[in-house]
Amino acid sequence: MAFETPVEESLLENVIHHGATFSNEYVLQYAKDAGEALKRQTKQKAIPLIEQMTEMLKTQLLNEKGKQQDKWAQAAQELQALEQCMEKMITSEKILSMYGIYGKTEQMSRSKKIGFM
Repeated sequence: MAFETPVEESLLENVIHHGATFSNEYVLQYAKDAGEALKRQTKQKAIPLIEQMTEMLKTQLLNEKGKQQDKWAQAAQELQALEQCMEKMITSEKILSMYGIYGKTEQMSRSKKIGFM
């Protein structure tokens, strides 16, 4: 977005003090008044541009926030699924160990890896 504020003749004409005596002081005052008028004009033209940019940034930030929230929700679901799997494993191990099976199957699988069975 480019921003330009051309200096119009009417702006410069409006700050002329009719009837004033042309002198060094008048030239300085005229330059000061013209500068102030240009600042006011620039601010008036810049405000809509600033508001537009602000809205664009808000929209962009809201989109990013939504994406991050989606990622967090997905991560929370994955974590919950892992926690459920862990609970099932722990429950299965408890049941197997109650019947004395867990330790034996673990020993058997170790024996197979080593090559005894």
